[in-house]
Amino acid sequence: MKKFLFILLAVMPWLAFSQSYNLTGEVRDLNGTPLQYATVALLKPSDSTLAYFGITNPQGKFQINRVPSGEYITQVAYIGYQTLKKSLKVPLEGGTNIGVFEMEQTPINLKEVQVTGERVPLLMKQDTVEFNAGAFKTNPDAVAEDLLKRLPGVEVDRSGNIKAMGENVTKVLVDGKEFFSTDPKVATKNLPAESINKVQVFNKKSDEAELLGIDDSEYEKTINIILKDDMKKAIFGDVKGGGGLPEYYQANAKVYRFTDKQQMAALGLLNNVNRIGFSFQDYIDFNGGMRSFISGGGGGGRPGSGTTGSIPVDFGRPVTGKVESGAGGINYSYEIVKDNRLNISYMGNGTNRSLYESSYTKNFTSNRTFEQNSLEDGTGKNRNHLFNLGWRNKASKRQHSMLNGIATLTNSESNSKSITETNVNSNPVNSLDNKTYSNSKQLNTSAEGSWLLKGDNNWKMLKLSGDIRYNQSLSESDWRNITRMLNTPVPVEVLDKQFSNNDNYGLQSSVGVTALRKVSSSLYLEPTIRAGLSNDLLAREQGLQNDVPLIVIDSLSPRIERQYEWVRPRLLLKKYSKKIRYTLGAELELSNVAHTLDRSSDISNALAKVLPQAMWEYEYKAGARINVRYNTAVTLPSTSQLTPIISNSNPLAVSYGNRNLKPSYRHRVGFNWILFDQFSFTSLFSNIEASYTRNRVNRAITIGENLKQVSRLVNVPDDYNASANINFSTPIRPLGINISIGLNENWNRGINYVNDVSNINTNLSHGVRLRFDNRKKEKWDVEVGGQINYTDARYSIQNQLNRTYFNYSAFSEIRYTPTARWFFRLSADVTKYDDQGFAESITVPLLSGEINYYLTSNKRALLSLEGYDLLNKNTGISRTSELNYLREVRSEMIGRYVLLSLKYRLNKFGTESQGPRVNINIRGM
Repeated sequence: MKKFLFILLAVMPWLAFSQSYNLTGEVRDLNGTPLQYATVALLKPSDSTLAYFGITNPQGKFQINRVPSGEYITQVAYIGYQTLKKSLKVPLEGGTNIGVFEMEQTPINLKEVQVTGERVPLLMKQDTVEFNAGAFKTNPDAVAEDLLKRLPGVEVDRSGNIKAMGENVTKVLVDGKEFFSTDPKVATKNLPAESINKVQVFNKKSDEAELLGIDDSEYEKTINIILKDDMKKAIFGDVKGGGGLPEYYQANAKVYRFTDKQQMAALGLLNNVNRIGFSFQDYIDFNGGMRSFISGGGGGGRPGSGTTGSIPVDFGRPVTGKVESGAGGINYSYEIVKDNRLNISYMGNGTNRSLYESSYTKNFTSNRTFEQNSLEDGTGKNRNHLFNLGWRNKASKRQHSMLNGIATLTNSESNSKSITETNVNSNPVNSLDNKTYSNSKQLNTSAEGSWLLKGDNNWKMLKLSGDIRYNQSLSESDWRNITRMLNTPVPVEVLDKQFSNNDNYGLQSSVGVTALRKVSSSLYLEPTIRAGLSNDLLAREQGLQNDVPLIVIDSLSPRIERQYEWVRPRLLLKKYSKKIRYTLGAELELSNVAHTLDRSSDISNALAKVLPQAMWEYEYKAGARINVRYNTAVTLPSTSQLTPIISNSNPLAVSYGNRNLKPSYRHRVGFNWILFDQFSFTSLFSNIEASYTRNRVNRAITIGENLKQVSRLVNVPDDYNASANINFSTPIRPLGINISIGLNENWNRGINYVNDVSNINTNLSHGVRLRFDNRKKEKWDVEVGGQINYTDARYSIQNQLNRTYFNYSAFSEIRYTPTARWFFRLSADVTKYDDQGFAESITVPLLSGEINYYLTSNKRALLSLEGYDLLNKNTGISRTSELNYLREVRSEMIGRYVLLSLKYRLNKFGTESQGPRVNINIRGM
C-alpha cells in the first residue's frame, strides 16, 4: 500500500494543471509559400526560457497544445529567415488561432555574416536539430546530462545512455572535436551545463560520405555540444571533497580550458565508495580496443573473485566488493587550421579491492544431479594507463587523412582463498581448499590510418588504409590446493603446490585499398582488397613448487604459436538515392592458419570461403525508414582455445583446449524500422535479428564418479539465436508526462555435451519495461519505471530441471528544487529475483537521497549531504541458467553510508539574459 501511495504522490504534480488551450496558426514566406519545420515557441517574458512550442507541417500549419492562461512571447524562427517575435496573451480574443506569420528572408550581401545571441529554442536544419541551451532551465550545479534530459526528443536513462530522435547516441563531440574517449558519457557526465550554448543532434556520416557528399547509410547518431564564447576566455571547472560515516570519503576535480583552436580538460577523483569514474568503453580502450577485447577470449581457469580481471567500471554498472579508487585524465586538442586537428589524451586509474563472495551451483547429467557451495575471500590491485594520439585532417575538399594510435599498460595483483564443497543429496563427496596469488602485466599498442582521395570523372574515390597492433602480457601465479575425496571407504586428502608463468605475444597488421566507381547517376561499384597477417605466441612454464628449485612439468608447459595469413577481395554494388539505398556483394576469405606445438607438431588449414552480404534501406518520409540486412562471418579459434591444457589450477574442474578446432561460420539477418515524428516527438524503434552458427566452439563436459569435471572445447554442429525488441516513446501532453515502453524477446538454442550425451539448452526470455517522467522540470523532476523479465529455460538431458521464472524491478527518482538555494533528491529501487529452482526468492530494496544547499548567492559553493542504501539492504546477486547448471552468486557490496561534501565552482561565466539579443559579427570584407 505504501508503494502505491508513493507513486500517487509522485504523479500528483503532473495531474495538477490549470485550464489550457490548443493554439493553432500558419507560417509562410512573403510569397505565401508554406514553410515546413519552422519552430513556433512560446517564451516566458521573465527570462525568455521555453514554455511551449510547435513545429509546422508541410502545409506550414502548427498546433501548440495544452497552453495555460498567461502572458508569453511568441517567437517564430526558420533557417535563412528573420526571426519574428510578438507578445501573446492566453486566452485569445475570438478563438484559439494565433494567425498567419509571414517571414522575410535574411539579406546576405557580405561574404560572411554570423548572427549570435538570438535565443531561438529549437531549429530544424535539414538533418540537424539544434537546441539553444539557454532556453532550458537547469540547476547551476547541473552537467550536460541534466540539460539533455530537458531537450524534446532526447532521452537519458539512469545509466547515462542517450537516445535522440529514437536512436542510440554513439558519439558526443565538444565544439566538433572528440572529448577524451569514444564513450559519450565521459562528456555528458562531466561538462557543466552552464558552459553550453547549443546542442546539435544529427547523423554523422562516414568519412567517405562526407568527402563525396553522398548518403551511404553508414552514420552514427551524434550530439555536438557547442560551448559559450565566454567559456573560451578563461579556465572553469569545479572541485569537490567530503567524508562521512563509517569512514568513507570522496574527492574530485574538473578543470577545462577551451578556445577556438585549443581544447584542454583535466579530470581527477579519489574515493572509497565504489565510484571508479570510467566507463565500459574506457575499459575496452585500456585493453587495446574493441578488436582486442573481442578476440582475447577463450581462456579458462577456476572461477574466482575476479580481482585480477573484473571490469573496473561504474557509470550504471554495479561494482561488487569494496573498492578504493583513484583516477585521472588529461585531454588536449589543437586545431592547426579549420578541420585539421591534433588530439592527445591520457587516462589512468588505480583500484584496491576486497571481495567476499559465495556461490551455489546445481549441476546435472543425464541421470543425476549434484550441488556445489563455495566461499571466496579475495583482495586485488589494478593500475591502468592509457595514452592516445590522433590526427584528423579534413581541411582539403579533395582529400582526407586520419592517423590514430593508442597504448595501454595495466598491472594487477591478487590474493584469494576459497573453500568449495560438492554434495549429492546433502552428502559430501569432495571438497577443495584453495589459496592463490597472481600478478600480471599487459601492454597493448595499436595504430591505424587512412587516406581518402576524391577522384575525377567516374572514379569517385580512392582509399588507402592500414593498421598494426602489438600486445604482450606476462602473468605469474602460484596456488596451494588441498583436495579431499570424501565418498571413498577411506577419505583421501591430496596436497599440491603449483606455479604457472605465462608469456603471451601477439602481432597483427593489415593493409587495404578501396575504390568507388560511378556506374549511373545513383549506382556505384566498390572494389576492395585487404590483406593481413597475425602471429600469436603462448609460452607457459608450469610445475611443482614444493621445494626449491621449482620443478617444471613438460606436459603442462606448452609453447604454442599460431600464424594466420589472409587476403580478402570484395566487390559491392551500391545504390545511393534520396529515399532508397542498397548494397549487394560478397567478400572472399582466402586464408591459411598454421599452429605449432612445442616447435615440432604443425597443423595447417587453408580456407576459401565466400561471405555474401546485402543491405536495403528505404526512407519513405523524413524521420522514417526501413532497413533489411544480411551478412556472414568466419571466426577462427584463438591461441588460448588451441592450447592443450587451458587450466588445471582447480583439480576438480580441469579445462582442456583443442588443437583441432574448426573455424565457426555465422549467418545473420536483421530488420529495422525507425520512425521519429518531428511534430509530436514520438519515436518508434523496432529491431528483429536472427543468426545461425555452424561449428561454434562450446564445451564437452565429463563428470566422473567422484564428481571431478573435465571440460574440453569442441565444435558443435548448430547454434541458433533470435531476438526482437520494440521501443516506443511519446509525450502525453494532457498529463504533462513522457512515456517510454520497451518490449524484448530473446531465444537461443545451443548444444553442449555432458558425459558424451548431447544437451540441447533452449532459453526463451521476454521482457517488458515502462518509464514515465514529467515534461516540465522547473521545480519537480520525477522519473518512475520498472521492468519484468520472464525466462523459460529447458534442458534436453534433464527435463525435470526445466525452469520458468520471473525477475521484477522498479524504481522512482524525485528531484525537487523548491527555492533558488535548495535542491533535494530521493531515489528508490526494488529488485525481486524469483527462486529459479533455488532455495528462495529474494527482494533487494535500495533507498538513497541527498540534500543540497548553495552557500553563496552566486551559487558557486554547494554543500551536499548524501545518504546511500539507507535501509542497508544492498546485495550483489546474480543467477544464471545455462549449459548443465544453475548458479547463484552473492557478492559483498558496499552498504549504507552518509557523506557530507562541499563543491566549489572555480568560476561563474555568462550573463543572465533578460530577453533575446542580437550581435552581428562581420568577417571577410
